[in-house]
Parts: sequence; structure tokens; C-alpha cells
Amino acid sequence: MYKRRLLVLLALIAAGGGLCAWRLVDLQLVRGGEFAALAERAMRRGRLLKTTRGEIVDRFGRSLAQDEACYELRMDYGAMLTEWARIETERLDARPGRMTRADADDLRRRIEGAQPRLKGWRRRAAAAIARAEDCSGRAARELLAERIEGIEATLTRAAALAGVPRGDVHDNVRRAVRRVSTIRKLVGSRVVEEGRPHPVIRGLDDTAAVKMRAELLPAPFMSVSSSTRRWYPHGELACHVIGRVAKVSAETVGEDPHRDDPLRKYLGDELVGVSGVEKLCEPTLRGVRGRRLWRRTGEKLEETPAQPGRRVRLALDIQMQQAVADVLAQRAENGAAVVVHVPTGDVLALVSQPTYDLNTYRARYGDLLADTRLPLLHRAIVRKYPPGSSIKPAAALAVLAEGVITPSTMLSCRGYLHVPTAFRCWRRGGHGELSLVKAIRDSCNVFFYQVGEMLGVDRLTAWMRQLGLGSKPGTGLPGESAGLVPTRQWLLRREGRGFRPGDARFMAIGQGLLLATPLQVANMMATIARDGVYLSPRVVLNGGPEQVRRDLKLPPTALRTVQEGLYRVVNDSESMTAYKYARHPTIEICGKTGTAQTERRGYNMVWFSGYAPAKNPQIAFTIVLEYVPAAGGGGGRNCGPLARQLVSWCMEIMAGWPRGE
Repeated sequence: MYKRRLLVLLALIAAGGGLCAWRLVDLQLVRGGEFAALAERAMRRGRLLKTTRGEIVDRFGRSLAQDEACYELRMDYGAMLTEWARIETERLDARPGRMTRADADDLRRRIEGAQPRLKGWRRRAAAAIARAEDCSGRAARELLAERIEGIEATLTRAAALAGVPRGDVHDNVRRAVRRVSTIRKLVGSRVVEEGRPHPVIRGLDDTAAVKMRAELLPAPFMSVSSSTRRWYPHGELACHVIGRVAKVSAETVGEDPHRDDPLRKYLGDELVGVSGVEKLCEPTLRGVRGRRLWRRTGEKLEETPAQPGRRVRLALDIQMQQAVADVLAQRAENGAAVVVHVPTGDVLALVSQPTYDLNTYRARYGDLLADTRLPLLHRAIVRKYPPGSSIKPAAALAVLAEGVITPSTMLSCRGYLHVPTAFRCWRRGGHGELSLVKAIRDSCNVFFYQVGEMLGVDRLTAWMRQLGLGSKPGTGLPGESAGLVPTRQWLLRREGRGFRPGDARFMAIGQGLLLATPLQVANMMATIARDGVYLSPRVVLNGGPEQVRRDLKLPPTALRTVQEGLYRVVNDSESMTAYKYARHPTIEICGKTGTAQTERRGYNMVWFSGYAPAKNPQIAFTIVLEYVPAAGGGGGRNCGPLARQLVSWCMEIMAGWPRGE
């Protein structure tokens, strides 16, 4: 009996020893490397190194957008969520009339849904206070409650020191909570953004940062950290072209192709381009974060330096952009102006009026959205206008290229086409017998009604498309419009009909269904100036779309005839449209006026488009003003003087360009 028990005991001891030995072999030999790696990771500490966004410069390297060092007030996310719940609860209790029952119920559900996270944060915060203050749990919870109570007063004082409205701070809190909540929903669990502080006041200068550190810190849950802000040295100049940045949205984070790369992926508080070049060139401007690794002992293990975003160079000449903006600002109307470099297709100036300041637009965003003048609209590339008589050179090229008429063909204008009540000319008594050159010079509607009839819609619109109308110009800028050169399918789908004879007549004078952007019309003039070679306009010199080039193979006689007509519009003393408004004493300008009727009776869109100088053209341009009273005259009277000033200033600026540009 005794021996049996002893054997059992020895067997148990042997089995236990065997298990221990097997476990030791497993831990040290089989899985030793795995556990060594875990231990190594536990001993490591890491930090991501911030990158900077690339600079945007004009064609001569002058800075248009850059990252600038600044400071920001940050707030722990748990405290921010607590403040959000307080703000929204107060709003819910007030129940302003604009809040519907559905909105109120949704807000109530979101506040209730945040309570478990708030409880978890308070529990962790109280434990941290107990350790730091070496006090009991109850005392820590009481101290935490006091600190939470002081958040509102701290933020109010911080807003005063920074000179920003308290409402902006509330908005920043709401945006941060909304963004983190959206990311949490996409991921389906707790996310790293919940453990990070988030900015509530951005763009603090040195003075404001020093004041906050002196007065508010060490305030609980708050910190003043170094940061960068996007700074635009020229404010509102070229604002629509340069574009805006904003906090990255949850949708962008979810769609980020680099979302699995810790150095490249978007973080919740980063900026991303949302319009203009900032958006177009986001992959180029976006930098790559660095990383620093070290052991708890302080030993440095690895450091990958951050890579700043690359510089983007634009075709714009910011000095010319300012000059063109000054020309357009002489008129109070909304409008746009474009200048294209004829030899290269580079867009030298792209102005939309009114503008806004890129450095302050966040603070004024609500006012900008509510402004009926639509200052956020990039009119030069987005707004589609009836081009009026500015389009007549395109119709003239088409009818000559198709061999329907010759430069010497004479057509009659008696003030109307067939009957006195329809398809009338702007000159009541008519122009009599006239050639194509004179029809362009005097902008005879009846002549071009006949051109439209003879060509028909299909041939007329085909040549308009060759000249760049009806398709996006190809700058790559977000929102650029294709305008409208209608097709049979479009008309059947839109209006349930086919083309009528009147459609071709109206399109030949730039009315009816035809719509174009200022950039399209300016580039059409550049194509005529370079003898029928089409170049897609370039805004970005590196990182933009590839430039398209096509030779339209227009007959030389057709080009010379249209160019002669455009020359006479401005320089022939018998011109009925622009001689007394646009003629320059030393620079020969070729151009075409345009006056288009609008949906607002008694108000017109007025144009002047052209190129200069007549020999060896360097610039093509367009100016358009919106809703000018018809009693105040057409494109010649309203835009002609502006065009003369624009050409004068642009040629003066180009004379100072470095050799080779």
C-alpha cells in the first residue's frame, strides 16, 4: 500500500516535472522569439513626427500658400465630450423654434449614447487623479467634478485671450466630437482619436500662446501645443484658384488609400484640400510623417525623418493676377476675367469677383454661405453664361472652313431676318450689304442668323467643340464646367424635341441653348490667335493634367479673315462696337464684344474677349460682367475700357519678365 502511494506520488512529481520542462522548452525554445519580441515591444516607446504641407507658388516662385508655425489650445477628448454633452443639453432644454421634434429626439439619443463613454472616461480620470494626488477614490471623484465644473469658464477665458467668438469654440468642440463619433462608427470599436487631445482654438500667435500658458495653465485637461496653420500671404487674391483646406472628414479617412500606413494615413485632426489647387494637388502637397522609436531606458532605436509635401508651381503670375483683379474691381458687378498666355496656353490670371480672404474664411464661413453674391463661387471656370456675340468668331470660322461662304460673300441685313417681329438685329435700320469681316466688326446679328441657317446645328456645334466649347477645359481644377453645346440626344432628353431652325440661328450669335465659361471663351480666342492650334489651358505646371494639343487645320484664308474682323472691331474708326471704348494708342488689340440677354428682363451679361498684340499675340483674355442694366449699354461700353486697361497693364508686366519666359 505504502509503495503504491509512493509510486503514485513519484509519478505525479515526474508528470509535473515533465509538464514544467515541456512548458520551459515551449517558452524558451519554441516560442522564445515571440515572447522576446513582445518584451522588446513593451520596452519600446514611439512617437510620430509631424510633416508639413507643400508650398504653392506662382510661375516665378512667389509664395501663394504655405505652412506657418503657430500654436493651438488642445483639450482631452473625454473633457471635450463632457463639454459637448453640456452644450447640447442646454440647447435641447432651450428648444429653439428652429429645432424640429425629430432633431431634438436625435440629439437626445446622441447625448444618451455618449453616457457610457463619459462614465468610462470619468472612471479613468478619477483613478489618474488618485495616483497623482495620492488621495482616496472618493476625494479623487470630488476633485474631478470640480475640474469638470471649471471647463466652461476656462474655455470662455481662452476665447477672449485668442480674440475668437465663444460660439466658434463651441463649433470646434461639436466638429471634433462629430468626427470622432463618425470614425468610431466606421471602425466599430474604440479608436485612438478618443485617447488624444483635440484642438479647440487654432492659429494662436506667440503672444496669445504666452498669455494662455500664463493664465490658464496648468488648467486641467488643457494644453498649448506647437502646430502649423495654412497661411496665404495674398489673402483674397487668387483665392478661388488656390483653394481651401479643412479638417479631414470621416469619409475621406475611410476612403484613404493609405489608411493602413501609419506614416501616410490621415489622422483625425489633419487638414486636407477641399477646393482649388489645394484639392487638385493633394497627393503632391501631402507630406509623409516620420517616426522616432526608443527604449524606456532612453536608448534611441530608430528614427525615420518626416518628408514634407512637395512644392506646387502654378502658371499664374500673381502680379498680373493683382492687376486684373484691380481692373475688374473698378466695376461693382459680379464677374470674371481671364488671361491666357498665347504661346504656351498657361493661365496667367484667373479672377472671379467677389472674392473672400483665405485666412479668415473659416470664421466668416456662415456669412459667406449666406451672401447672395456667392463669393465662394469660382465664376471664371464654374459659371456658365450665354456668351452672346463673343461666339461669332467661332461661327465665322465654321462657315468658312466648311466652304459655305467665302471671305468676299456679301449678305444683306435689313434689321431683321424674315419678318420684322422675329430674329432682329441690334441695329434697327440694319447694316445693309456686308462681308464677313464687316459683320464681325459691327456684330451684325442678321448676318450670323444666316450663317447659322446655312451651316445647320450639326456642323456649327462640331466646330464649336473643336474650339474647346462644350467640354471641360482640362485644367483639372475641381468644379470646372463643360459649359453647354447641346446635342440631339441632350435636347431630346431635356426638352423632348429635336433641333429647330431657330436653334442654329441663336447659337450662331451666342444665345439660346449655348453656354460657356469665361475660361472657355478666352481659350477660344487664344486658339484663333495661334492660327488654329488648340492648347488646353494650364493652371498647374507640375502635378496637373497633361496638356492637350491639336491642330484644327483651319484654312489660312479663314483664319486671316476672322483675325482681320477681330482687328477691325477695335481699330477701325468705322467700328460700331468697340473702337471708341477699347482702342489702345500703342498696342493693337483684337477683340469681340458680347451682350447676352438673361432671364432677368432688362439686364444683360456683357463681354469683351480678344487677344493682343495683333502681330505676334502674347495674351488672350476675356472679361464678363453679370446683370448689367440694358440701358447702360453692351459689352463695348461696359467692358471695352476694362479690356484696354487690362491689356496695357498685362503687357507692361510681361515686359519685366525674365528673359526666356
